[in-house]
Amino acid sequence: MSIGDWIKQIRAEMGITQQHIAEKCHVVFTHVAMWELGHRTPQPQYVGIIEQMYSEYQATKRDDWFIAGDKNFPQKLREFRLKRRLTQVELAEKVGVNRQAVLNWEKGIEPESSNIQALRKLQEQTDGNAESDKFFENFPEKMKGLQTRLTCTIGELSAMLGVSKRSVDNWLAGKTVPPISIVRLIEDFCAQRNIDFNDLSGAAKISPDEVRELRNMMDLTQVELADSISASRSSITNWEQGTASPSAIHQRKLISLRNQAQSDLSNKLNFLLNDKGFSFEELAQELNDIINQESEDSDNKTSKLRKNSISKWVAKTGWPNEQERAAIDDLCAKFDYKAKEGTDVINNLSPG
Repeated sequence: MSIGDWIKQIRAEMGITQQHIAEKCHVVFTHVAMWELGHRTPQPQYVGIIEQMYSEYQATKRDDWFIAGDKNFPQKLREFRLKRRLTQVELAEKVGVNRQAVLNWEKGIEPESSNIQALRKLQEQTDGNAESDKFFENFPEKMKGLQTRLTCTIGELSAMLGVSKRSVDNWLAGKTVPPISIVRLIEDFCAQRNIDFNDLSGAAKISPDEVRELRNMMDLTQVELADSISASRSSITNWEQGTASPSAIHQRKLISLRNQAQSDLSNKLNFLLNDKGFSFEELAQELNDIINQESEDSDNKTSKLRKNSISKWVAKTGWPNEQERAAIDDLCAKFDYKAKEGTDVINNLSPG
């Protein structure tokens, strides 16, 4: 490898410009360009300076990306700040500068060496903060998963979050990440809907198991599920076997059907718990009694529902089996429960 190629290679690895090397060597940047092209050979003292720069980089690159002259420094600093849930003001306070200084760094103005040392110290203190970093892992996929879970358009999602459609477009494309204020808004938004944002990265596509689970939870045959979303029975079979995947339109219909089924169950549980005053323990016992009374062989089919099961159904982290759903329906009928129009999808399916 020629010395010109060596300089070009390590400069690319370090992410620095020809100008930065020129400044360290106290030459004009055209000298560095000519070294890399092989038109001139750098003097030994310049080679020594470059070797020293590279040695320092090698010593720190494993656990420290605050490298002076790094052209990607502004982006890395912003990512560092966001992953630690810090606003510009909060980061400024932690490293002993004002907000304008942090703003300038993120615009490309290089920090003083003392500021870089302060940033390195902060990095050491906050390394391993997995909870903070986890939010931004696979962020575009999580946003796609959130959109799929809510069965909404990008415009509808942006309206729900109170941000611009362009912002959501950029997040989905991986071009930008949201500021801390929006991060907290997204977390609150998901928490209110019992959605774990960090588990959404795989939610953008519905899996074969999820298709089967949806059909079973609603007591539907493949033909009935196919009719309800305007698909063919063979499509349902292929989706459940994993030999094909639902189209984007059918994915949204499947998720929508699941959400509606969960809402139907939630409405019934809220009616019994809130309107009729059952406690979780009392409701579990009442459902046990109904199931056991209707069982032909109570010795083998004794229901042992507990209040924890009711809690999971309410939180939408669990789903009752066929006997349990029948018992819920019987108890609701006893109290003249009236389903909200359009929500009782388990018993009132309509194609498409």
